[in-house]
Amino acid sequence: AVALTGGRLHDLGKPPVRAPAAPSFHGLSGVSARSVCLIASALSLGFAIHINNGLVHPGAMIWLSLAIAMGFATFMKPSAGSMLHRHAPRMLPWLLTLGLALQFLLLFLNRSNDGWKTFASACAYHGLLGLAAVLCMAMVVVPTKARLIFAVILAVFGLMGMWMLATGPRPKIDVWQAQMAGLDAMKHGTDPWSSTFADVYKLPEIYAPGTVRNGVVHLGFPYPPLSVLFDLPGYLAFHDYRYSNLAAMMIAAACIAYARPGRWGPLLGALFLFTPRVFLVLANGWTEPMVAMFLTATIFCVCRFPRVMPWMLGLFLVSKQYVPLAMLPAMLLIRPKWNGRDAAILLGKTALIGAVVSLPLALWNFRAFLQSNLLVASGAKFRLDALSYFAYYAQLHDWTPSRSLGSISFLAALVTGAFVLARGERSAAGFSAGVALMFMVFFCLNKFAFCNYYYFVVAALYASAAALQERTIGAVEAEGAIP
Repeated sequence: AVALTGGRLHDLGKPPVRAPAAPSFHGLSGVSARSVCLIASALSLGFAIHINNGLVHPGAMIWLSLAIAMGFATFMKPSAGSMLHRHAPRMLPWLLTLGLALQFLLLFLNRSNDGWKTFASACAYHGLLGLAAVLCMAMVVVPTKARLIFAVILAVFGLMGMWMLATGPRPKIDVWQAQMAGLDAMKHGTDPWSSTFADVYKLPEIYAPGTVRNGVVHLGFPYPPLSVLFDLPGYLAFHDYRYSNLAAMMIAAACIAYARPGRWGPLLGALFLFTPRVFLVLANGWTEPMVAMFLTATIFCVCRFPRVMPWMLGLFLVSKQYVPLAMLPAMLLIRPKWNGRDAAILLGKTALIGAVVSLPLALWNFRAFLQSNLLVASGAKFRLDALSYFAYYAQLHDWTPSRSLGSISFLAALVTGAFVLARGERSAAGFSAGVALMFMVFFCLNKFAFCNYYYFVVAALYASAAALQERTIGAVEAEGAIP
């Protein structure tokens, strides 16, 4: 597809380049090298969760390891004479095009919704997916119209998501049961933290001791207050909070696509939008689309509306229990020339918005809130099907990991966060790449590491790559200033 453009794909005012040589990506090859690493990491992670639906598998572990290695490579500045530095500008367009082609191939070959058994449902799925693939190719062939075409792609994805939710079965997982029970409680004037639901797995041992009594799971709404507020519109409008998640996916992709001016953001947004297990994440009702949305919105605000950034960062940090760890890479958003007062104002705004959206609901029944959001998860057993190194080792050697191993993942995340602060640039791209790397390390050693968790990391990787694009050489040389 790139070859058919005749060099127009990368026409940046330079003399045309004859085929078969790929045109230059941007004027600074160091930026291109980091973009290659970020995109390669995101694609590898997408393939890892595709292999076994985000569960542990030998092949998935290989792709996960490659994704982590490329994530670390993002923070290693290649020498001017290195192969990556020299060839990255030519590699990048091919990597984008090949990544889109492979992802659509995987989506065509796999339908994650078990309820689609009829010929009509298969035609609808493949027809809309084929239209999206054609539109993505159009962005490659006619890059000057990429930003407009991407808006149409968003609409097609929205139609696919709405059709899936309307025709597919309800997910048979506890995430769906817990969130619907909490939202039902909210609708009837009761706090969501003390709600209960039936044990759909009939496996009480996977929960903390005492959580399941007489076949009823006393878990409550297992996510922070912001998740309750975000789920409510979809629940009230369709009696299905997953419509809110669909909106979050589309907003996250739009933030990636339009974070920077130029033609590359829409391709990165499409790569994220059609990552191979996107429809599994949507169908199962996991909450990570909302987390991805607030992260990408933070990146978008840094690039476009810096004054709004502290408020969006605050929403991101309270979107799920593990996200406060992102405070470490968030230090990369502080300008080098700021004094202590400027940094305090930034942190103050971030804390204020987090408290405003969290405390009213949390204080409704604070004891039940702590139980459902922190204590139950901390007491749960290590999941042997998780896409993590400990789970993989346990399956190979018939070993039962201890609950205390969770502390190792936190320690590894903190060490990685320190590495990110030491090596990362102070920018939107540095922050998002740091978030991606830190949480990849955190999840790969954690007792909970599934498709939804890594989906959030994929969003962070593409958001970082998008924030790097279309930057002037002067802006890159002024490392540290928020764009």
